[in-house]
Amino acid sequence: MDDKPGFHCEREGMKHAFLLLLTVGGLAVPAAAQEMPFLGDDGGNPFVFVLDSLHAAPAEAVGGPKTAMSEQKMLVSIPLVTGEETSWKALVKGQRLTLDEDLVIADRNFTLPRDFGSAEVGVGWQRRSSEKQRLSVVGALGSTGRSLLSDRNAVEVSFNVLSENKADDEGTWIYFLNYSNNRTLLNNVPLPGFAYVLKKDSTVYVMGVPFIFFFTHSGRWLMNAALSPFFVGSEVTYIWGWPQLFAGLGWMPRSYQNLVTDDAEDRLFYEKKEGVLGLRLPFGKQKSASLAYVHNFDRKFYLGESTGKIHSDVLTLKDGGSLQLKMKYAF
Repeated sequence: MDDKPGFHCEREGMKHAFLLLLTVGGLAVPAAAQEMPFLGDDGGNPFVFVLDSLHAAPAEAVGGPKTAMSEQKMLVSIPLVTGEETSWKALVKGQRLTLDEDLVIADRNFTLPRDFGSAEVGVGWQRRSSEKQRLSVVGALGSTGRSLLSDRNAVEVSFNVLSENKADDEGTWIYFLNYSNNRTLLNNVPLPGFAYVLKKDSTVYVMGVPFIFFFTHSGRWLMNAALSPFFVGSEVTYIWGWPQLFAGLGWMPRSYQNLVTDDAEDRLFYEKKEGVLGLRLPFGKQKSASLAYVHNFDRKFYLGESTGKIHSDVLTLKDGGSLQLKMKYAF
């Protein structure tokens, strides 16, 4: 069984499943949430590169024109200093969304930009004082707006402090404090949280606030599920020899600063739900490429302070399909 890349890759993935869920921006899981804090490590890999590109066919906006959408997300983690107790790394994260038609939120007379996104750079520090204790701090600075590095962009700031304390062979307590000035919910507020990580045979449970995560591996089947106020996601994988067949569901809102000019407190929000069916090809430990069909539904744009405080009409796009290409490389 060890000779099969799919089994080897996923068994190693289970070892660090809860850390990968909490890694920079959450890009390592299907429910890629903008607001997942800089938690955890990179699963023991010194260099990580993730590219996620999605191209959606034209879909009609209710009361408006059809538009095709493209989304790209990227994550890079680069080691700077690696020691037995202390390590430093640099982090780069970005995402971009493009439209091919003008869409208007009528009651606010707001025309959506055709090209907008965000980019962040950060530094992470980690100290492992013993086999049972680890402390990490990550800070990031970035911008959101219509074009990269524009002087009109808004400054995005986030930091995370995490303490990991191993209780026994099966359980670990995690405590963290996160701050972001561009969360989709509870924005601009220091957010404390905790979780208990329980490993039972081939299953990992992460039970905490503000998220719950579950991962299990049985034979050729793998399943994970995640729930939080910032995102919801699940995925089932069947290891079919070398290739892996996977299917999943997800909900993921995102917010963009400095695009609304008539109210400084409001931001542009984009949220959607999606169903995914695809094929993943693992290449050894923590390396893979996948191609998937994504059915996008309940897609909407609106203006407001958060996902719970909407201050405009909701601009809805009809359901539509897209192709997603995702690559992950680590060594």
